[in-house]
Amino acid sequence: MGQSYIWRLRIPFDEFDNPRNYLSKIQRYARVYENVNSISHRGEFVRGCLALWERRAPFGIYNVTNPGFVTTREVVELIEKILKPNRKFEFWKDDAEFYRLAAKNSALQLRAGHFEAAFDGGGTATSPEGARGVVEGLENRLS
Repeated sequence: MGQSYIWRLRIPFDEFDNPRNYLSKIQRYARVYENVNSISHRGEFVRGCLALWERRAPFGIYNVTNPGFVTTREVVELIEKILKPNRKFEFWKDDAEFYRLAAKNSALQLRAGHFEAAFDGGGTATSPEGARGVVEGLENRLS
């Protein structure tokens, strides 16, 4: 690999409505798959990568993602509470139904210890508390 960084993004989201945004995707799915995933706030991804570079962090692979994980149901609950969409979210009955009828990608959780260190232990928008602020930001941009 030599002297280079590989910064890995997982399920990007932010307050901007677009087809690649996890929050936008969930709202457009006819049925939602209940899963546990790691997610990455796009703005923090950039700030974290720059912080690693500026600190001359060791070259290598960095999972630039939230500490821990979030469930789809938790995200849907935030969307329902804050955005109050004019729809009821339906979930796939079980894994077998989802993988038989809809699956194209697998779920993945990434460890993000190196990325967290770039923030000196400070919180990130991809933590459960920070995600609320991002959904609220999306609400402001949509209204």
